[in-house]
Amino acid sequence: MHRANLPYWQHLRIVIDATDGISNSFSLESTENKSFVIQAKKWEE
Repeated sequence: MHRANLPYWQHLRIVIDATDGISNSFSLESTENKSFVIQAKKWEE
């Protein structure tokens, strides 16, 4: 991420996770029946 984008993203918690199953929402899926899931949630302390 470029530093200029920080004000837009700084209030979010971004989680990238791997899960079982094939998904059509992320392009780095493999043939091992795994896929990536990206979640962005408001950062709350």
